[in-house]
Amino acid sequence: MASIIDSAKLVFTDDNAITKIAILSVIPFTIYNLLNENFKLSSLYDLNTPLIAILGITYYGYLTQTLNNSLKEKTYILSSLNPFISFWYGLKGIISSFIFLYPIYFVYEQITPLTSDFPQTSAIILMAIAYIIATSFLLMSIILYGKEFKITSGLNLMKIAKNFHEIIVYIALSVVLLALFNIITALPFGGIIYGLFGEGRIFEYTASIILTNNLLLFFQSLSHAYFQQVKE
Repeated sequence: MASIIDSAKLVFTDDNAITKIAILSVIPFTIYNLLNENFKLSSLYDLNTPLIAILGITYYGYLTQTLNNSLKEKTYILSSLNPFISFWYGLKGIISSFIFLYPIYFVYEQITPLTSDFPQTSAIILMAIAYIIATSFLLMSIILYGKEFKITSGLNLMKIAKNFHEIIVYIALSVVLLALFNIITALPFGGIIYGLFGEGRIFEYTASIILTNNLLLFFQSLSHAYFQQVKE
């Protein structure tokens, strides 16, 4: 769990980390409520869908900025909150890595039905392996894009093919460690908030903070994967 703890130290000890995370967490909180139409912007036009897209791209862009800061070994991890810059980096990142969503879609459409005849435990194991392999292509593309913010870097098929298998085990281990970290930290915290306030806006916002923390830590684990596994 050392790598996750190290990532947590880097993120949470950054300047104004708590404030930045609290503000950033407003984005998934808002997206959730827009998706459930708890917030309705207009009764005449569907403004929710484009706003969800804008917020999602901006959120993703900020995550890639934290990845870039780590890969560049800067003295800080969390960038200043500039939605215009984050949106631009997010948009480029989606263009760069969008094609690598196909392996995940292929597993969902083609591999999943094939496991229906397997025993449940075997099916779960096979699906986990398939999704880890498929997702590794996408994550490798995100790492390469995040290093330079170049669309062509995330589309470098030769480098992705050369390195994606190197980070499979590392990423799978990071997910397991992150889950254990959540059991120790986030789960009790979320349980307390739920016990005090029940379901509602406060609990939803708490869940958004936990989600944001997890994504920030996971993107830091991607930078660790790059330094330890990726061959230039």
